[in-house]
Amino acid sequence: MPDFGQFDFSLYTNMAHQFPYRLTVGCYWGKCTFCSYGNRYRDARAFQQIAPEVAAEHLVALAERLEMTDVAVTDENTGLRHLLRVTEAVRRHGASLTFRIRARLERELADPGFCERLRAAGCVQLSTGFETAHQDILDSLHKGQDAVHAERAVLNLTRAGIVTNLSFMDGFDHDDAVQGFRDTVEVIQRHPAEMGLDTMQLVVAEPGSYLWAERRRRDDDAYLVTNDGLAFAAGRVGGALLEDTATEEARQRLLRMTVEAVPDAERSVRPDLSPRAPDRSAAATAVAGPVARARPRFGVALDSVRARWFLADVAWPRMAAVPAGVERTPDGGLVAEEERARRWLAQMVDKRLLVLDTPEAESA
Repeated sequence: MPDFGQFDFSLYTNMAHQFPYRLTVGCYWGKCTFCSYGNRYRDARAFQQIAPEVAAEHLVALAERLEMTDVAVTDENTGLRHLLRVTEAVRRHGASLTFRIRARLERELADPGFCERLRAAGCVQLSTGFETAHQDILDSLHKGQDAVHAERAVLNLTRAGIVTNLSFMDGFDHDDAVQGFRDTVEVIQRHPAEMGLDTMQLVVAEPGSYLWAERRRRDDDAYLVTNDGLAFAAGRVGGALLEDTATEEARQRLLRMTVEAVPDAERSVRPDLSPRAPDRSAAATAVAGPVARARPRFGVALDSVRARWFLADVAWPRMAAVPAGVERTPDGGLVAEEERARRWLAQMVDKRLLVLDTPEAESA
C-alpha cells in the first residue's frame, strides 16, 4: 500500500466540492438508436421531470445544509429550457449556484444569446454527444441533431464561458462512415481553441436498444464488442454492427483522431505532438530540414535492448528505435551523415524526443 503521509493533499486535490441532483428521470428525446437507456424510457413513456419551484427549494436547502454551491446534475439528458426555469427559480430564492450538466446540442444553442443566458444562470459545464459532423449519419441514428447547428453551438457555449465535454463516435453501419470521420476531424481542426476530444466510442448494439433489434448480425452473444482502449471501463458493450475488420478499422480511426484533432490547449503540453504549422516556435522552425547532430532531451533516455538502441521518454509512454546510419557519440549525443538518417533526427527533434546539439537549442 502506498504511503502518502509526506504529501500535503491540500496542494493537490480539487477543493471545490459539489453535490449531485437529478432534475429528470429518463430521456425526453429517447430516439437515438444506439442508446438503450433512452429507448427504454421512450417506449415506456416513463420520462419525468421535477417541477422547477420544487427543484429550486431542494437545491437551495441542500446548498445551505452541505455548504456547497456547485451542483452536478446527474440526468441522462438535461432539458436546457427546463434547466433555465430551475436556475431562475433558484435565483428568486436569493441563491447563486453553478451547474454541470449532460444535455443535447439543441438548436437553441446555435443562438449566442441563449448560451450567454445559460452561463448567466449558473451553467458552467456541459457534456454532450457531438458524435459526427456528417448529417446523413446523424439522421440514420435518429439523433435529431443538425450538424451545422451543433458546430455553432459548441463555439457559442465555449465563448460564453461554458466548458464543453464532447463525445465522438465511429463504427457506423453506413456507407459514408469514412467520410464522416474526415468531416468530423475537419470540424475539430477548424476550431482548435474551442473543440476538443473528451470521449470516443464505437457504436455498438446495446441489448434493449433499437440497434439491437435492427442489426445485421444475429449471433447475439457470439460477437460482443466493447470500447476497450477508448473509454473508461470499456464503455458501451453490445453486438457489433460491422464485421471484425471494419470494426477494427473504425477503432483505429478513432485512435488517429487523438493525434489529428487535438485542441491547442492539449497540444501545448503533449511532447509527442509537434506545434501546429502557423504557431511553430523558432526552435521548431529551425529543424525544418535534416539535422546532423542532436541529443536526447532532458528526461529522455538513450538505452539498448538486445543490442538495439532506443530513445525512451520516461515522462511519457513512448519509445523510438534508433535506425541504422545514426551513430552515438561518447558524450551521449547522436550524429548522422546520410540524408535519411538526418531526416530521422529532424523528426525526433520535432517530436521533442531530441534537441539540437547546441547550448542555445537546449536552453530553448
